[in-house]
Amino acid sequence: MAVTPQSTEVESIRDVPMVMRDGTVLRADVHLPTGAQESLPTVLLRTPYDKSAPHAELNVPEYVNRGYAVVIQDVRGRYTSEGSHYHGRDEVEDGYDTLEWIAEQQWSNGAIGMTGLSYPAAVQCAAACSGTTRLKSMFHVKAPPDYYLHGARRAGNSLNYLLPIEFLFACTSPEALKDPLLARTLRDQFADVPAWLGRLPFRKGLNPFTPVPDVDLWFEDMQTRETRSDFWRQNVLWSTEHYADLFGDTAALFVAGWYDLYREDRFFTILKDKIDGPVHLLMGPWGHRDFERTLGDVDFGPEAELGPAAYSELQLAWFDETLGQGRSSEPRSAVRVFVMGGGSGLQTSDGLLDHGGHWRTADDWPLPNTEWTPFYLHPGGVLSEELPPESTNPTRYLHDPLNPVPTIGGTSYFVRDSVLDRKVVGQRSAVSDLFVPYGPHDQVENPEIFGCETSLPLWARPDVLTFQTEPLSRDVEITGPIEATLWFDTTAVDTDFIVKLIDVYPSNDDYPHGYAMNLADGVIRASYIEGFEERKLLSPGVTYRAHIRQELFYPTSNMFKAGHRIRLQIASSDFPAYDVNMGNGTARDEIDVPVVARNTIHHDVNYPSHILLPMIPL
Repeated sequence: MAVTPQSTEVESIRDVPMVMRDGTVLRADVHLPTGAQESLPTVLLRTPYDKSAPHAELNVPEYVNRGYAVVIQDVRGRYTSEGSHYHGRDEVEDGYDTLEWIAEQQWSNGAIGMTGLSYPAAVQCAAACSGTTRLKSMFHVKAPPDYYLHGARRAGNSLNYLLPIEFLFACTSPEALKDPLLARTLRDQFADVPAWLGRLPFRKGLNPFTPVPDVDLWFEDMQTRETRSDFWRQNVLWSTEHYADLFGDTAALFVAGWYDLYREDRFFTILKDKIDGPVHLLMGPWGHRDFERTLGDVDFGPEAELGPAAYSELQLAWFDETLGQGRSSEPRSAVRVFVMGGGSGLQTSDGLLDHGGHWRTADDWPLPNTEWTPFYLHPGGVLSEELPPESTNPTRYLHDPLNPVPTIGGTSYFVRDSVLDRKVVGQRSAVSDLFVPYGPHDQVENPEIFGCETSLPLWARPDVLTFQTEPLSRDVEITGPIEATLWFDTTAVDTDFIVKLIDVYPSNDDYPHGYAMNLADGVIRASYIEGFEERKLLSPGVTYRAHIRQELFYPTSNMFKAGHRIRLQIASSDFPAYDVNMGNGTARDEIDVPVVARNTIHHDVNYPSHILLPMIPL
């Protein structure tokens, strides 16, 4: 039976202490219906982003009016909570202890759900693996199941978006909050974050984070721990995939975006058969902090938007169903994904590409009717479902580490110091808050953006290979995980391969040169093609097979309209999204002379390089 509060007004109790098992005091704000006499189900948000700030993903009055208690807690070492904050280290124990504390309160009926985006989502998994029986439901938004594969790193490659994120944490650290001079110094350095990218990798003890030891240590660990050693599995929050058997039987709704860094679809795949609670997946055309109809320079249409009211109602409906509130909504499919594409291809009144899209539902992921279809590389830049010829000349290019291919769109978000002035946690970043193109973009350089020197398309660079189909004779839908296989050799002892899937529009009046929209990318560092537990340098001239597995290739869902082309773009750098491979075999924190690599991609019947696409019958 639904709980009805005695009053629609909210009673907020600030800075409530919760003592953890080691004696550390964490503080939370507790929000209750004024005068409520009945025990209530609780929604918990554990955050490093200041519990007292308004949270866009959690509208407290709406929850309280619906009959929930709401608890928002500063995690250990952040804002009002005691202790030190090393990313993810204490969240299993602290999550367990916090859930137990809530369950023991007079106003609690013991049924607890957790919500949150990014780190507040990651701590939900830590709690779910803690052995608690209190966590009944999760609304988990955009956090990684494996920090080594698709969080702080992408296996052998380092993700440079962490640099501005660490500036954000340093500027709001206990040290900075207590020392105005340090805070000002860090803020000034944050303002120079594009220049700091050119100084990576930092020397130990000589970087802007040195005055904030916990931030300094975590950033160094994420950048320098290149192999998949036991280090990455010491922390449940970093390696939920590895600890999936510990997951409690909680209901879970995983919310993700095609242009988000983190792989929520992996949670669904891993947990759907492991836990008894219902497991659901929602994938939209969004970035990490975005739920609007537009992203990058593309408009996906009104169906794509998950506005604040709809987002809040989605959460409330989920918790109503899973926390015993007695309310039910229309039956929901286990999987709901947004299929991008189908728009006019012209410019909207806002100057964006009208790409369009629609929602698709299913009972499983990948979709049950998926037809896994290889598209093979051919000489002359051709991409085809036909096998390549028996004998053909390979395609070669030079990778110069000192002249990397610039990042044009994708999943890595690079924030400026202006995000510190945002008043609402989780609110979408303004375009002015970002200094690298993000999301879907035409694959064309612009000298006004980071790393670009010309206004030419990326395919014009000699170190970017392009393979594409003939104009499609019919609509083709690609929905699901992707993988690729490249047969290659190189003159260097190490090199990278970044493979991008692109939807190529034909020319029209608004886009006379066409439009090449990035959909998804995969990456592999060649010295890890045999596994991530050990780095093995290459022998120049030897032909190797690089398999970019599904874990290392972002999934997508896109309708390629008739007349479009499916393009595969291959390069050995994508900066600043990924650290640049210097080709000399040294570790990231060592300095040596960079090596220009001559990379060769083979594409014949004996070495059939290809991309495997999840085609959906239409």
